[in-house]
Amino acid sequence: MKIKGLVNKYKFLIVILGLFVFLMLTKSSFAKYNSNENKDFLYEASSFYFTSNALNNNSSVTVYTLATGTDYIEFNVANNEDNLRYSEVDIDYEVTITDINGNNVVDKNNNGINKINGILAKNAINSNTHRFSNLLDGAYIVTATSLSPYSKTMRANFIINNSNRGLGYSITDAVNSPILQLIISTNDYSGNVNILWPRGITPDNTIPVFANSRTGFNSSNITIAVEKNGEYIYQFFKQNPSNVYRTSDFTIGGVV
Repeated sequence: MKIKGLVNKYKFLIVILGLFVFLMLTKSSFAKYNSNENKDFLYEASSFYFTSNALNNNSSVTVYTLATGTDYIEFNVANNEDNLRYSEVDIDYEVTITDINGNNVVDKNNNGINKINGILAKNAINSNTHRFSNLLDGAYIVTATSLSPYSKTMRANFIINNSNRGLGYSITDAVNSPILQLIISTNDYSGNVNILWPRGITPDNTIPVFANSRTGFNSSNITIAVEKNGEYIYQFFKQNPSNVYRTSDFTIGGVV
């Protein structure tokens, strides 16, 4: 009887020991698998770079005013952060151009401007240069988006202004004034005029030409029609009355 009891206890201990070994092995395998997965994830994430000499993914969008006589936007996209850090995965991407309100763009010949698709090859520093050419005067948004294996978006605003043709403008503003006025003198110019205003002000929507413009204190633009030898006065509200705005804060140009 005692021998039988000892045998049963021995079998019971063997079963418990076997379960313990099984659990330890399972836990070890899972931990190793989980660790490897995390290492792989970190390794892949750290080896992906999508950059540009002009575009960025900052919360505040960079704005470039191009030199007079320039009717194209040129920039590059690359797969490296510096000479030592470059992507170890191929990057598929696309580049688009719109006006400041996100609408499609046509060139001076009224031809639609298509998006650009490209690939940056892995395991070496690579970059592609792109150009949108024959552009009308105006404000544009250029956006580059990586499509695979990861998603990242970069953008910048570009202003082309080659057609003043006698246009003049001035700003009336003062410290602690809640409003400012933009005064445009057309002289011998008639046609469309593009007005680009800076962040921190918003147009007076009671003025008919601003009735459908964007509200809020972000930078934006609008195109208006003007006649020769006219003076046009437009009012803007300031987010911070202590700020004083100057003519250099605005971009005014005729639209061909």
